[in-house]
Amino acid sequence: MRWTPLLDIPVGKGTFLLTTFDLEKAVHADPGAKQLLANLIEYGCTRAPKTGTPLNLLAGTNTALTEALGLAGVAVREGVGTAGPVLADASAELTPQILAELKRALKQGRTVWLHNFDPSTIAKAEGLLPFKPVLVKKPTGMLVSKLRIWISLLTVGFLCKRETVTRFI
Repeated sequence: MRWTPLLDIPVGKGTFLLTTFDLEKAVHADPGAKQLLANLIEYGCTRAPKTGTPLNLLAGTNTALTEALGLAGVAVREGVGTAGPVLADASAELTPQILAELKRALKQGRTVWLHNFDPSTIAKAEGLLPFKPVLVKKPTGMLVSKLRIWISLLTVGFLCKRETVTRFI
C-alpha cells in the first residue's frame, strides 16, 4: 500500500477497505478527511455483496493449497464445474473423465491452471496441452511467458519446452 492511498480488495462476497490516510486524526482538522470517512462508511453500509464465480479446485492430497486458498478468502468448489477457472494440483487424480471435462472447459474459453507439476507428474496432464511438454530446470533470471493454459511451476523451479521455443512458466 505504499503508493496506494485507498484500496478496495474483494474477498469472497465481502471487501476489505484499506487506506494509508490517518482519518482518525485528520477528521477533526480537515473537511476533506471528514467527507472521505463519511463516504467510506456509506459505501461499507450500502454496497451490495459481490457474487463472483468460485474457483473450481482439483486439490488432490494438497491440503496446504486448500488451506491457503481458504485463508485468502477465495471461494472454491470441488471439481471442474461448469463455469469459471479451474486450478488442478499435480496431486489430483486426473481420470479420463476429468481430463475430458478439463478439455471441455478449455474449449469454452475457461482458464485451466496446472499447479505444482514437475517432470514426474506432467504426463498426467499431457492430453490437455497442444504440445508434448518437456520440463527442464528453469535458469535463473529469465522472463516469464504466458501460455493459453497457465502452468504454475515456479514453486518447483521447472519450465516447459515446446519444440525449440522455450516458454518459461
